[in-house]
Amino acid sequence: MLGEVDSVVELGGPDAREGIVATGGVAMVRGWAIDAATHRPVDALTVAIGGGIAVRAVLGFARDDVAQRVADDAARGSGFVAAVPIDAPSGSQPILLDALAGEEWAVVENEYEVIVAPPSDPFSGLRPRRQQWLFGLEGVYVGEASQAAREGADWILERGAMGYIRLWALDTAAGEPVRTVLARAGGTYFTAVPGFATPDVAAATALRGAQRCGFAIPVMAPLVGAESIQIFAIATDGQAYGELCTVRLRLPVPLGLDAVPNNGAALGAFDRVAVDGTVVDYADPVHAPRGAIVSLYGWALDRRGPRLAALVELDVPGGGTFEATYGLRRADVAQELNCAATDCGFSLSVDSERLEPGTYRTSLRVLGARRDGFTELPHVDLVVH
Repeated sequence: MLGEVDSVVELGGPDAREGIVATGGVAMVRGWAIDAATHRPVDALTVAIGGGIAVRAVLGFARDDVAQRVADDAARGSGFVAAVPIDAPSGSQPILLDALAGEEWAVVENEYEVIVAPPSDPFSGLRPRRQQWLFGLEGVYVGEASQAAREGADWILERGAMGYIRLWALDTAAGEPVRTVLARAGGTYFTAVPGFATPDVAAATALRGAQRCGFAIPVMAPLVGAESIQIFAIATDGQAYGELCTVRLRLPVPLGLDAVPNNGAALGAFDRVAVDGTVVDYADPVHAPRGAIVSLYGWALDRRGPRLAALVELDVPGGGTFEATYGLRRADVAQELNCAATDCGFSLSVDSERLEPGTYRTSLRVLGARRDGFTELPHVDLVVH
């Protein structure tokens, strides 16, 4: 077999760089592979990073350069692309290719290695700033001018649909567009595309930098649950950051977490439980009169990295599910686990008016950053009187 890896870039990331990827993420691997004897594209190809999971590549991409290199047009469709989970340890790791030609699998020798690094915090060294941001969320679009449907706070995308969030953002301290807009979906940060013309904003604000302060964030319909995308800005001078808003996406009829495997890829715990504001011991059953608000606080992470999870919810058998507010600052947890996922805290509230009197064995369910599996964490027994 003959072949090469041309490029490995982590999907998302505030500053994705060729050949450097973060543990727990997903890398886009591009290259080519052919049967050395016939120069035809291989019939199947698996790609892995180090000792991580091997995935099937998508084959058939045009590679005129390869056909020219081997002087055979049979190699023209030899390009491949693979989205590969990054589960290898930190350090230099080889890209492993195994190809099928006819009925025989063989290793494709290549010399490409990638640097696997711990996930980083894009706001490390920056000071948080709450004020002096001016922004507007224009909406979620599925075409040049077609806005997605909306139900309450949720924007609705059809299964498999691609779209983009459109917004504008100014740093009023500088009178210029913000330097960068970042979107956090699950445990991954994505950089928005900058530079869109915003003449209406310029006319309304009279700020010199408001002519081109528009940004676009590519998004995809989440298969499982609703996805909350937190949007942040970095100041024009690169010294401060702030959270602008949150956009929620979902399918018209979202699938529950039970639609993906319970594969044990998350870490987390409850720290505190309160009934109508009074902290109670949750090692024993938590008692609440019907109508009381039961509040639960804690932290959760995808253990792959570790990095932030995609979604946290409380499952109350017979009473439904309650989605947590996720992304609260928990520097103590990040320090203890020696990771950059400082915003791994959550809080959630259960209105016991929704529950019939009885005993409920609730469990915390955490959806992994890749949305490929969830974990049920230790339960809390709730008794409603």
